[in-house]
Amino acid sequence: MKKNILYFFALFLFSLHSYGQSPTGNVIYIIDSIPVIDDPEYGNEINNEDIAEVNVIKNKDTLRLLGYDKFDGAIYIFTKEYRNRPEDLKQIPSSKQMVKKSGVW
Repeated sequence: MKKNILYFFALFLFSLHSYGQSPTGNVIYIIDSIPVIDDPEYGNEINNEDIAEVNVIKNKDTLRLLGYDKFDGAIYIFTKEYRNRPEDLKQIPSSKQMVKKSGVW
């Protein structure tokens, strides 16, 4: 009896591992239009109540158009604070739009 229970428990764990999501997927997170390269520092996590919208993109053609073709997916997270900003504050300048003055961008 114990052998059967152990067998079914092991089978259950194997099935969870086989059909579950892989934590090592090649996914990029974009939070408030900024790609996140490193994990956030302790204390800089996003709380669930701060999130306004989450978009998951898995389509390879869409990823290529967005410039993330080396990834298997992209997860866009928009906070409520970001959504409440005026449009001119939401715009992030590219290096082509920036000007270097006195050694500072």
